[in-house]
Amino acid sequence: MAGLFRHAAEEAKLLSNYSLVERLLTAAVEVIDPTDTDQLIAVHTDRHAALYSLGRLEEADDTYQTIGRLCTHPVQLTAATVVQVSSLTNRGRGGEAMRLGLDQLRHLGISVPDENDLDAEIDRGLDALYRWIDTTSESDDLHRPGITDQSRLSTIKLVNRLMPAAFFCDQAMMAWLTIKTLEVWAWHGPDRALLGPAGHIAIVTIVRRGDYRTGHRILRRILAVGQALGYEPDWMFDLT
Repeated sequence: MAGLFRHAAEEAKLLSNYSLVERLLTAAVEVIDPTDTDQLIAVHTDRHAALYSLGRLEEADDTYQTIGRLCTHPVQLTAATVVQVSSLTNRGRGGEAMRLGLDQLRHLGISVPDENDLDAEIDRGLDALYRWIDTTSESDDLHRPGITDQSRLSTIKLVNRLMPAAFFCDQAMMAWLTIKTLEVWAWHGPDRALLGPAGHIAIVTIVRRGDYRTGHRILRRILAVGQALGYEPDWMFDLT
């Protein structure tokens, strides 16, 4: 029965009928075995996204807390955190959004620098990116296998959602997140999910080094690779 409710919710989501999605998923929760934690997390996560889409943000807050209590591993909470970061940002609570998202990155094992180390990490990362753009080519990117690790892709989505809050609240952290995104591209290969957060690199090179050229070169490179690989235009706040 829970499977039927979830299937119907997926079809309703295709029509953006989030009111129906929410009702179906609420019904699904009622019939799921309380010991089936994985399915409960999945259903609550989808319901959380539906509540966000309906603008029922306080209810979404409560559901996010429920998901957090169910999770036994940080990766299980990432999808809901992606939506929650947007929810907080859209309510003018960018500082909370940043803290929530960065804490989740730390829980996922990413070493987020503190204020004392941030500038040095940004400079180190920029130096590495300058070497990368000077010593590799578009052809190198096109011969990389791309990213298949779903946990890494979900982490990239979280970084993308942090960008609006970082732009207004903490541009130094925005610079670091942009650099980390491009490091993923350089070491693990291209993916369409990287284009959004990587697209801030020109701001970083201009502000940090007064360099209008290198950021432009990197942007032309990632756009050319994306076009060659057939990446479709994406929306920053896509919930799929």
